[in-house]
Amino acid sequence: MAGKTLNKLKILVVDDSADQIEIIEPQLEMSGLEFELHSEGSGERGLAYMQGLSGGYPDIIILDISLPGINGLEVLKQLKSHASWHVIPAIVLSVSEDLQDVVKTYKLGGTFFMKKPFDQKAFKEIVNQLRVTGRINISRP
Repeated sequence: MAGKTLNKLKILVVDDSADQIEIIEPQLEMSGLEFELHSEGSGERGLAYMQGLSGGYPDIIILDISLPGINGLEVLKQLKSHASWHVIPAIVLSVSEDLQDVVKTYKLGGTFFMKKPFDQKAFKEIVNQLRVTGRINISRP
């Protein structure tokens, strides 16, 4: 996985909801993972953050679909079309129940789609699988 040093997982969360970060961070802490969490509140700021890095990219990106400005699917498209970023696993979160959002997520290269509010146990399992294997071994819809 891209950017991993000393087993500390680097995670970028792109979500405009502070409440979501308050859910994600404790779940990561309870999983026993050592991690460094960085968050951005819009698609533009998430992409700008990535562009400002010269290596040391996140190991996982957690991305909300409903973002102000550039939506999460467009951010995902840009991430997956970048020469260095396309290998970074992306977990996409959404309140949407629209099957088209799920299909678009996977067509654009998303690693996993989770509906908000998400199952916290499943979230921890997904993050652990990514940490250990770089892949998620769960059947996609």
